[in-house]
Amino acid sequence: MNQAFVSLRVLSDTMSPASLEAALSMCGDRTWAKGARRGATQLVEKENGWELVSSLSAEHTLEEHINSLMQRSDVLVIPLKRIGSAVGVQVSCAVYGEVCPPINLPSTTVERLAALGSSLDIDVYVLSDNDDNSTTSNV
Repeated sequence: MNQAFVSLRVLSDTMSPASLEAALSMCGDRTWAKGARRGATQLVEKENGWELVSSLSAEHTLEEHINSLMQRSDVLVIPLKRIGSAVGVQVSCAVYGEVCPPINLPSTTVERLAALGSSLDIDVYVLSDNDDNSTTSNV
């Protein structure tokens, strides 16, 4: 069975996490500051960030996650246009499974992403019983 995780990220070199929340008029599910460590890893954040995470369980399809997130983020279209070039917007997807899942987004979803000014990053991780034989694909 495949598992999918999807989030919408607003990134900025110049706007702090607090100013991102104020400009978007919405609290994110997670925010971070440039230079902060990412969880328990050694990775350091390169930009300030604000993120909404899909609230669906991991077993839902990629399309269901994206649609759920788009419903939550429709209210961000106007604020994102206001702050424009001060931010980058990305919908980030990770799919894990034993087989590569079908990836198909209808034109309405693509239009909603475009209205947000969002790029789309999809990482697919095909896992085998032997982790040494796992493969990764970036779409």
